This record gives sequence, C-alpha cells and structure tokens, in this order.
Amino acid sequence: MLGQEIGWFDDHRNSPGALTTRLATDASQVQGATGSQIGMIVNSLTNIGVAVIMSFYFSWKLTLLILCFLPFIALSGGFQAKMLTGFAKQDKQAMESAGQVKNHTKYVPTCKWNIFVRTD
Repeated sequence: MLGQEIGWFDDHRNSPGALTTRLATDASQVQGATGSQIGMIVNSLTNIGVAVIMSFYFSWKLTLLILCFLPFIALSGGFQAKMLTGFAKQDKQAMESAGQVKNHTKYVPTCKWNIFVRTD
C-alpha cells in the first residue's frame, strides 16, 4: 500500500476509511486462520482417525457402512464453510463502505447546534 501511486488513493475503494477498515479486518482474519483454526483442524482429523481405528477394531462391518456416508458429511461441511466465508466477505464489504462514509463527514460547529455535514 505504501508503494502505490497518488492516483491509486483517488479511487473510492481506496479511501482512507476503507483502507483502515480493510487493514483491521485482514489482520484479524490472518490471525484467525493461522492460530486456533489450524489447531482445531488437526484435533478434528486426529479424532476422526482414532475413531475409525477403534470402530474397525470393534465392528468392521458397521465401520464400512459408516465410511460410506463420510463423503456426504464432508460435502456438507464444505458447503457450510463456503456459506460462512461468503457471509464474512459480505460483512467485510459492508465495513469498508461504512469506513468510507465515516471519512466523508465532518463536524461543523454552528451558533446554536453542532451538526454533522456530509462532504461529497
């Protein structure tokens, strides 16, 4: 962002409010992706592996039946993750537009009332 030309900041998507909002949300998303989520994924995969081994030990026929439904469970989990990612993307866009509006208002003191005026 620091190496961009001056004209890059003239675009309404790159206004100071949108950029600060984008930086704040992107940093928290990176932290969330690398921190607890990776630990949760490793924990879940380990639990699935141990459960499959134990179920083969106790009843291999029932285990094979359960493994037939594993792709459907994986597809539903992937669909759920895709839906949540889409909602997060919409939230991010809404926050950026709110940041743009915030930078286009200024405080105007008057004689009787203090008001906010939109400066577009």
